[in-house]
Amino acid sequence: MKKILMSFILCALVFQSVFLTAGNKVKIVKQENRYKLLVNDKETFIYGAGCGLGTGREKEDYLLMAKEMGANCVRTWGIDQGTREYLDRARELGLWVSAGLWLNPVYENKKCSYITDTEYRTNVRKEVLDYIRQYKDHPAILFWNVGNEVFAFTRDVPEKEAFAVFLNGLIKDIKKIDQGHPVLYTSAGTAGLDYIIRSVPELDIFGMNLYGGISHSFYQCKKKNLNRPVLITEFGITFTWDCMKDINQLAVEPPDQAKAALFRNRYREIIRYKDDCIGVFAFHLGETTQDSLTWWNFNFKKYRLAGWYELRKLYTGQKNISLPVIKTLKVSKQKNLLPGEWIDASVELDNTNPDQFQYQYFCSTTRMNIYQYYVNTNIGINVKGSGKKVRIQVPEKAGLYRLHVLVHDQNTNGAVQNVSLKVKKK
Repeated sequence: MKKILMSFILCALVFQSVFLTAGNKVKIVKQENRYKLLVNDKETFIYGAGCGLGTGREKEDYLLMAKEMGANCVRTWGIDQGTREYLDRARELGLWVSAGLWLNPVYENKKCSYITDTEYRTNVRKEVLDYIRQYKDHPAILFWNVGNEVFAFTRDVPEKEAFAVFLNGLIKDIKKIDQGHPVLYTSAGTAGLDYIIRSVPELDIFGMNLYGGISHSFYQCKKKNLNRPVLITEFGITFTWDCMKDINQLAVEPPDQAKAALFRNRYREIIRYKDDCIGVFAFHLGETTQDSLTWWNFNFKKYRLAGWYELRKLYTGQKNISLPVIKTLKVSKQKNLLPGEWIDASVELDNTNPDQFQYQYFCSTTRMNIYQYYVNTNIGINVKGSGKKVRIQVPEKAGLYRLHVLVHDQNTNGAVQNVSLKVKKK
């Protein structure tokens, strides 16, 4: 009788959700006020990389770079990214995938509505469910990530409420098709927390994109009784609006070493909350060009930057290697430039032997705070000379640009930095 009673008490203290996948057994367990993710009966913490595209435009293998960094899972944002080729390559490398299923926010232009737009709701539900039917048995799939920051970018409260109802219904439909994978929604911090708690009981995991306010966000989840595990779906460096402005009033991009320090400090703060958090995804591996060609990526094309190595150290314990470190990138003139004017550019490194490295200079557009994958583009420029000091011909078209330099060794290790250039009209 005593053994039976003890078993009953133990069962009462354990929360458990079981998800049977094709080839994997996934459980979310809460035991003694701590959430655990079990994959094939092994307690697992997600060491992830946000990696929207598996292959770069110059055939870079970003999924391999994620694996070599120590990631065990990668995240996409939409079904256009999580192709069969992507999933197959992830599986080949032993990576899981948190598959993104994009849902539109209701912007002020009202291009879609969760109240009145029956056509959009019907079409996006079909699109999501068709994708899940197609890939629910793929052994790379670990989570379905339904929606990203929808509450944060939806201004109207009635639309937010309608979206919450739609989201809960969509998750119900997903679970009718696939009971094998946990479903999460990704919030900008705690922007959708109240709606999730009140109106989305079907949700298994609450995802948060956190670039600050980490402790406060976890505190809010606890205070408001979220009662679900948290997954940090993005963490990384500082937003443009939190950085100082330069002579042309353009946000100054943090240097690589500062970015690496931000990854380290924010990761260490997040893992203090491991009782509630089942993993992290660093943002971003690949070539998103939000804010600049280099702002968010901890790589540049095939080159691994300081942030990549810092994340590898955090995920695996491997020591960092000696990298090029850019101390300054200077130009002889930054504003009131004539179209096509030639200027001097020079790079100073902190390394003892700067001549061992190669230098590449290139220019780009400067669109900021636009949340699309490809925002800025490379602008062709003429360069005279090579190495630490060169002559640059600025673009012929008036506008604001960034002049970038990539410094790299003979392998795939590099550093990047940029300064702004403002070309006036003729």
